[in-house]
Amino acid sequence: MQISFKTEISVPLFIVYRQIEIYITPTLGDYRLCDITPRLIRQWANAVRDTYALSSARQALAILKRTLGLAFDEKLIDFNPAASVRLGLPARASPARSDEENGRALSADQVTKLLNEARPEQYYAQLRAARHVPGTRSLSFPRPAGNSDYALA
Repeated sequence: MQISFKTEISVPLFIVYRQIEIYITPTLGDYRLCDITPRLIRQWANAVRDTYALSSARQALAILKRTLGLAFDEKLIDFNPAASVRLGLPARASPARSDEENGRALSADQVTKLLNEARPEQYYAQLRAARHVPGTRSLSFPRPAGNSDYALA
């Protein structure tokens, strides 16, 4: 007679196990609990953050904090080395772009000319509403001839 066991776990628990398997075990799995330091965790967290999405790094750090918190509660370690570790934002991939690279803003006259040539009768209500945006009061738009549907005070 052969006995087989089927273990079923919930989806959230399975996800936690996968996160441990993907993010934590490859780097920290070979360390003994007593050898894990806040500095090591900070280095690990920064590497995870720089490799994966920021949200994944935050989740992995939260799981590690809970795990080491349980080890502390069970008196397996003297303190939780992850308790004080905070995950910062990743460094910018590229420096901020200059105004020249981003393009220049149009002057009020250029915007008026552009919008007047862009079938203002179709967008009159939106154009009138745009006049309430700071810096656009000087814009003027011709009222579409003979159509009161576009009236917006």
